[in-house]
Formats: sequence, structure tokens, C-alpha cells
Amino acid sequence: MNKIIAANWKMHGNNNFVSDYFEFFTKNLKNKCNNEIIIFPSYLHLDKANIFKKKYNSFKLGAQSCHFNNKIAQTSSISADMLSDIGCDYVLVGHSEWRNNNDEKTISHILQNVLENNMVPIYCVGENLSEKENSKTESVIETQLKNIIDNSDLFNNKIVIAYEPVWAIGSGLTPEISVISFIHSYIKSKLLQKLPSLQEKDIMVLYGGSVNLKNTKEILKTNNVDGVLIGGASINIEEFTNICNEKL
Repeated sequence: MNKIIAANWKMHGNNNFVSDYFEFFTKNLKNKCNNEIIIFPSYLHLDKANIFKKKYNSFKLGAQSCHFNNKIAQTSSISADMLSDIGCDYVLVGHSEWRNNNDEKTISHILQNVLENNMVPIYCVGENLSEKENSKTESVIETQLKNIIDNSDLFNNKIVIAYEPVWAIGSGLTPEISVISFIHSYIKSKLLQKLPSLQEKDIMVLYGGSVNLKNTKEILKTNNVDGVLIGGASINIEEFTNICNEKL
């Protein structure tokens, strides 16, 4: 199965950065790269990124979140239909840096909005350090997965989850490989248990949290890992391109 390699730029980038990034990336990405590459720029740079997407057809485009309701007037917000219109294929939903300020009901509405606008959500789950230390990782993830289960009728046979332990994001730390494999297996088994109409091939689970060139290959070769969601390392275009070109 091909892997997903996703780049979350967060609040990075300017117009020159976007041009330089995609010119380097499209020139140096190897033709034999069969993985699905998704770039998540800031909202301001989605339109410019989409120009490169349409020109080279070498990556998919994603947004980092959206508002939970398309039908209200909300200053400073971005609606799902705007993102679809500008060319987005994917949207991150429930990233921990965003989830902390929102409740599960809001996240569920965002999930619905993304699906109803024909984009694929990458639904983020993961435990913080306190939850990890108190052996609550599995129960936290099970609670977070409820939004997927409750909205399962809207999915078109493709569910993408990103397991991002909050304590690992930006810390330089990652769980042991055996733990990553176990948690990914746990996520898949929970969804298959609750949604028996699904098959394992319908569920992709990505790992995120201090992913870089040094550890990507080992992570991607791990059982039950279907891809990676990369933060800081994706801003370094040479490093990210080398990650995409890794032979697995």
C-alpha cells in the first residue's frame, strides 16, 4: 500500500517561501515516488499553492482546519466550501494545537462540514503527557474516535486518522516503535469493531510528532503505519523532499 506523506506548515511561510518551496520540490521529487503527498500551507497561501498543484500534479492540497458552520457570518473564519472551492483535497480536523480550545461537539461539526464538502478529513487523535503518564492513552483515543463513529455514514470508504501524541509534538521525542505500532493497531481495531462494514484497507493511520529525515524510514516501515504527518521538518524543503524520496 502506498503511504501518505503530509506536510503541516502551521504558521510558516510567505510568498517567496511558497514559490521557492514548490519550485525546488517539483524539480527534485523523484518520478518513482508512489506515495501520496499532501501539503497543508497556511490559509493565506492555499491559492498560490494550488497553482503549483494544478501545474505539476505531484501533490494534494490541504487546509489546517475550518469553521464548523458554512451558513453563518463569522468574522475571521474560513468555511469548508471556501476551501473546497480553492482546491483543497484534505482538511486537518482536531489537531491538538487547535483541539485544546474547542469541545468535541464543535470538532464533530467540523468533521461533518469537511465531508459534506467532498474533502477528506485527516482526523487527529493523541494523548498529552499527563494522560500518558497515567496510562490513559487508549481511553483518551477511544473517546476521540467517537466523532468518527458517530459520523461514519458520511465517509466514502476512506478514513484517515493521524495519531499525534501531544507530548511528542515539537519536542524531539517520539514513542518507541513498538508503541507506535500498537497504538495504530488499536485505532484500527476499535474502528473495525464499531464499524463492521469497514475493511482494514479502508482505514489509514498516520503517525505525527517529531517526525524527521532520521526517523521517517523506520516509522514508515513499522507495522500498521500508513504514513506520516510532519510539522517542523516539512518547512525545510530539502529535508521534506528527501523524506518523500525515501525508498521504503
